[in-house]
Parts: sequence; structure tokens; C-alpha cells
Amino acid sequence: MCEFVKPFNVLSGAYPCLEIRLALKRDPGHYIMVIAFPSVVIVALSWSSFFVPVNLPTAKLSIALLMSLSSLVMNILSRAVLAPELKGASYVTVMDVWTGSCLLFVLCALITQLIVVSRYLYQQQSQVHKPLPVAMPLRMAIRILYTFICFLYKVI
Repeated sequence: MCEFVKPFNVLSGAYPCLEIRLALKRDPGHYIMVIAFPSVVIVALSWSSFFVPVNLPTAKLSIALLMSLSSLVMNILSRAVLAPELKGASYVTVMDVWTGSCLLFVLCALITQLIVVSRYLYQQQSQVHKPLPVAMPLRMAIRILYTFICFLYKVI
């Protein structure tokens, strides 16, 4: 009897069974360099906007918005360009969870910066007795994100 063919015992008798053992190994270096490392850098840069002084609202919003757009692009293009073998997969992969959680962290930083900047601008305008809509930076960020998403869907 061949060493790969082993008997398989069931109630009705013993039957020959072919057993093959495969050892598969994946090299994660490509995904670390292309997806994980850049997304960590984007999250770190987005949270670095908290160290910018509050009297520089344009810089705070620019950093947060730029990192949000970068994370959004990475999230959308990670399947299409960076991992084309997963393009048709209908299930959620670890890469999707990773890029989605990075996008969530970056968007939280953007929302926090929008609140801080709108409160700062409101306080500045209330000192000179001119009312400023509190939601103005939020409307601006939503308009920019909407325009960018529309552009991405035309490109893809």
C-alpha cells in the first residue's frame, strides 16, 4: 500500500483515502509597505494637527482635510489598484477593516478640528459683535469632500 493512501474507517468498512498536506505561506511585506505603513503615517499626520495652535485655523483644517482625503483615496483604491486579486471579492478582508479603521480615526480628527475651529472663529467674531455661522467650516469640508468623491467616481 502506498504511504500517501491511508485507510479511512467508517461503519460500512475501511476505504482507501488519499491525503495531501500543503504548507502555504504568505509574504506580508508587500501589504505592510504599500498599505499598512502609509496608512499609519496618514493617521499620525492627521492627529498631529492637534499640535498646531488654535489661532491658525487654516493650517489646522488644511492638515486634517488633506489627511482625510488621502485616507479616503487609500481606502477606495486599496482594492482596485493595490490588491487587484481582491477586486471581485464579495467579503470583507483584513485590509478593508484596516483601511476603514484608519479612515475612521482620520475623520474623527477632522470632525474634532472642525469643532475647535468653528468655536474659535465664533469667539473671535463675537468679540467684534459680528455673528458667524458655527457650521461654516463644516459646510466647507462637506462640500470639498463631496466634490472629491464625485471626481473619484468619474475617474474610477
